[in-house]
Amino acid sequence: YFANRLSTDNLNDTVSIIDENGAIGEEEYIDYVSQKLKFHSHKFILSEEYFLNNYERMIWYNDAPVYRPYFVCFMHLAEQAKKYVTVLLSGEGSDETTGGYSRFAAGVYYPFIAKMGGSPSLKKYNSYAEYAAMSGDTITGLLNMDSQITDELIQRRLNLFDSFQGTDFTKHLKFEMAECLPEALLRQDKMTMASSIENRVPLLDNEVVDFVMQLPEEYLLRFVSQSPVGLSSNPLEWVQGKFIFKEIVAKHFGHDFAYRKKMIMALDEKRMLSSPAFVNYYNDIILPGMKQRGLLDANQVDMWFKNIKSISHKEYLMMWRAITMETWCKMFLDGAYKG
Repeated sequence: YFANRLSTDNLNDTVSIIDENGAIGEEEYIDYVSQKLKFHSHKFILSEEYFLNNYERMIWYNDAPVYRPYFVCFMHLAEQAKKYVTVLLSGEGSDETTGGYSRFAAGVYYPFIAKMGGSPSLKKYNSYAEYAAMSGDTITGLLNMDSQITDELIQRRLNLFDSFQGTDFTKHLKFEMAECLPEALLRQDKMTMASSIENRVPLLDNEVVDFVMQLPEEYLLRFVSQSPVGLSSNPLEWVQGKFIFKEIVAKHFGHDFAYRKKMIMALDEKRMLSSPAFVNYYNDIILPGMKQRGLLDANQVDMWFKNIKSISHKEYLMMWRAITMETWCKMFLDGAYKG
């Protein structure tokens, strides 16, 4: 919106990935913004065929195991965007700098959980640092290696969190920017540069980040200003992160637009991984390699893969990261990738 107000005449296009079945994604919001700003909207569908054909290519360009399957969306987006533009603007980094993820909202409840001593449904952490460092999803539980190594990995994250100054929330922001943001930036940069597209991130401009870091916490994270009686049954939705950004957006695009549920890029990941072609690839290449390598618990991964539609979100993420890690090993350690 603001770039459009200040820009020269060449800022006229938007590029987006949408779901081919319309079951997920934010196409209605894409259309709303494009119509309001009178942009030319270019929307692209990512098919099962494209996912399979570019699965290894995605890992090759990332040069590391891939965090989530939707990395391939950035690759496809850049390929298609090349037909219209050579430089993109994206909102990368806004969640890490302003508390936009649900884990920041969950952190608000940490003192209460700690005082109650935990509960059967809530994991207990010994400190906020431990919550920030360990509440995310990792594959450490699948590694067939000395527990001392995984303990050292976790301790490194704890030490990083404790090295920052400020309140728990402020330290959490800094921790996310130091630990998680670099991977997110490398993701979009590598996937777009694969097609010689430059993706710029104006919300991570030094002056913008410095300004945000000086804001009072209540400008970023706060309880919604209405009775919980009228809210959802999920307490995490009672807390709004990224508050000042959402209020600015609401001013220009409406409250419902600004405060809609957060979504990832439009990719039905489980459908992609359940396609017959990928299942064959997994059974013929991934699983045998994982078993032979012995680095990961292949039996656990296989059980999750066979029950992919019913496993939990955390189990799904661990399964995917194990699969992509084995693919990376095959490509970069075994030299199996032919391009």
